[in-house]
Amino acid sequence: SGLTSGAGTLTINGVSIAYDTTTDTLATVISRINSSSAGVTASLNRGTDKLVLTSRTGGAAPIAIADTGALATALKLAPGTTDAQTLGTQAQVTVDGKTYTADTNKVSTAVEGVTITLLAEGTSTMTVSPDTTAVSASLTTLVTAYNALADSLDTVTANSPTRPRGTLAGEPDVRSLALNLRRALTSQVSTSGAFTTLADIGLTSGALGSKVGTTTRLVLDSAKLTAALEANSSSVSSLLNGSSGAFASMATTLGNWTTTGGRISSSLTSITSQMTQLDSREAAVNTRIALRQASLEAKFTAMEKNLALMQTTTNSLNNQVSQMNKSSG
Repeated sequence: SGLTSGAGTLTINGVSIAYDTTTDTLATVISRINSSSAGVTASLNRGTDKLVLTSRTGGAAPIAIADTGALATALKLAPGTTDAQTLGTQAQVTVDGKTYTADTNKVSTAVEGVTITLLAEGTSTMTVSPDTTAVSASLTTLVTAYNALADSLDTVTANSPTRPRGTLAGEPDVRSLALNLRRALTSQVSTSGAFTTLADIGLTSGALGSKVGTTTRLVLDSAKLTAALEANSSSVSSLLNGSSGAFASMATTLGNWTTTGGRISSSLTSITSQMTQLDSREAAVNTRIALRQASLEAKFTAMEKNLALMQTTTNSLNNQVSQMNKSSG
């Protein structure tokens, strides 16, 4: 049979569910709720003969309900009537005597940088250690990228009799990019802490005393990096990712080049402007050449006409002289 007469839209957790109590049964409405993405399960409590909404997600937040009709009120689902709602509970974990909660079984506030996944109730021992493999892989990627950039810069700035001249040879700005990046990675980063330079954690441009010209590429000592992480991972993190860390300095250097209005953008704008000016000058020169050509062609045409006239006149005079000679003879 139908419910209290009327049509409307029941909104649960932001999901709209249309109904018309003149044709829909309670079972129909329950089916629509359960097949929706509202994140709840609707069921009829046979003991109390009441509709109950059970949250499918964790956390104690109430189920949000709105209705354009009278169905929510009739079923006692309206805001404030939480007796018809079965809410989830928050997950809890106690670490070093302090309790932390979360709406899911994943707790990310107990240990900085660590997400704890709770699988069952109980007590366990958790050991947190730095992921040396991931850090080493990331720094290896950095070394590879830096060395590839250095190779490219060497090629485009080459200015030696023994190799082809680079397209950017003699451009001081390009050389300064390489120098600034290298300085950011090899200079002292901090004046305090267990590690103050990247060399302290195994990232260098070669061993001391290396041959001149062989220290323009980076080298990573993975064993030294691992030892540094195991000894003081927080100091390594500050050295790399701190507000004044090596990566921040490198990002600033790259930003000065790559951002809108940076040195690359400004150089391209300047070159484009120069090319436009050269194109304009070329067009002006071509126009002057065309005008000069037209003027010369006109003069040559006139001269040819005059020469033809002179030739005609000369031929006429020759004929007249010839006739006169014949008459006098």
